[in-house]
Amino acid sequence: IVDRKRGNVRLRDISESVAAIAVRGPMAVQKLATLLEPVPQRAGDLCRSRLAGIGVFAARATDDGPDGVDLYCRSSDVESLRTALGKLVIPFVDEATWALVRLEWGVARIGVEIDPDDTPIEASLDHLVAQGKGAPFPGEVALDTRRRSGPLKRLVGFAVTGDEVPPVGAEVFVNDRAVDRVRSVAASPRAGVIGMTAVPQGADTADTPLVIVAGASRWEARVIRPPFVPRDPVR
Repeated sequence: IVDRKRGNVRLRDISESVAAIAVRGPMAVQKLATLLEPVPQRAGDLCRSRLAGIGVFAARATDDGPDGVDLYCRSSDVESLRTALGKLVIPFVDEATWALVRLEWGVARIGVEIDPDDTPIEASLDHLVAQGKGAPFPGEVALDTRRRSGPLKRLVGFAVTGDEVPPVGAEVFVNDRAVDRVRSVAASPRAGVIGMTAVPQGADTADTPLVIVAGASRWEARVIRPPFVPRDPVR
């Protein structure tokens, strides 16, 4: 709510009444274009649109993950949108499938792959922090200091040798030194056994060998720079 006379902005939490539907895939934008008007054209664009007559905010996905559009709508409109998307043969997927797709693309989640004490630099998200806007923000000095000194560690992907999946929380070793834990892991039909962890600066280069240990079990792995799947899949 904007008070134009005073130039003040008041924020109201509407989280309970708003829903988001993420539509992803190489044909997502092409299919949505038949019902969505207008379609956000560039990565990161956001526009007020209508899909099958329903008002939504449509946000084009960034280049950090698979192409597609996020649709922000009223919670009461979700079922109507589900029906409209179903007519485009765009199925809804369960949480497990969506989590696997996110992992294949290396899209980190706060509280899962990203710890509360990770800075944007440790999380490899510093490119998303806009600076030089002429206004300070909380953590700006700390971020500048870390940029100058370099990251203490980096969030990376890894691929495990073999078909056995190590557990989340298993210790990750570099050169016989425990450096982190398995933050997420899954068996992908497209990329094999993959996951994410954090390693010290210098050990974040591709193909750096890792050892994962849980109890008496041991897995060999190597660092991989996400995404684990091609950005331009064969259609």
